[in-house]
Amino acid sequence: MFFPIPKVFILVFLAAYLLTGQHLMSQPNAYDQIRITLKDSPNEAKKLALAYLENSVSSKDTIEMMRTYQTLGVIFKQLNENDSASYYLNRGLVLAQKQNNIEMQSLCLNGLGVVYKSAGQYDKAIQAYEQAMEIAQSINDSNIQSKVLNNIAVVLQLQGENSKALEMFLLALEIKEKPLDYLCEEFAWGYLPYDLAAIASYYLGQTKNSLEYGTKALELDPTNQRLQGNLEFYKA
Repeated sequence: MFFPIPKVFILVFLAAYLLTGQHLMSQPNAYDQIRITLKDSPNEAKKLALAYLENSVSSKDTIEMMRTYQTLGVIFKQLNENDSASYYLNRGLVLAQKQNNIEMQSLCLNGLGVVYKSAGQYDKAIQAYEQAMEIAQSINDSNIQSKVLNNIAVVLQLQGENSKALEMFLLALEIKEKPLDYLCEEFAWGYLPYDLAAIASYYLGQTKNSLEYGTKALELDPTNQRLQGNLEFYKA
């Protein structure tokens, strides 16, 4: 049986994939605790991040405030609390602009794009992603570029633009360098880009390519029953 990802599933599941692969706070202990708790317990991660925010505000540490705002945006998006996610991402963006922190501006814009996408505001999502991409290219940050390319591709796929989406997925997959401080590596660098590329190829009638990408996705997550079912379908 073929188990392609429906649009509703993409909107919900990709919140984790598209947002969690973001740079976090510079404090090693803070990062480690967030990384451990976010995947299995977003509410606990939220408590930790809010505590870090309180500390950074008290100490007037603008760098940590900026990073924690962005982190809270990630967490609230994973909790499907879009208004709160947008609030913290915008706070992070404003502070990043004041601090002239180009990388954090790109990350916050990318996060806002995901929020807009979830609300069905695809034009605003693409606009935010394009701003994030422009900034990432200006600082030659391939990690952010890969993330934004995948995000743009997902919006295109949701709009039925599978050919353009596949182009974006393939560009993202060309970026092999892995970051040192990303959350949830299995989302950022795991099976999902290959899975989505396989589905896009299938809808474009490119059976050979869908089989190739589907095989790679399953290699990265061999116990995933949906991927197993998809691969059997591609082979038929």
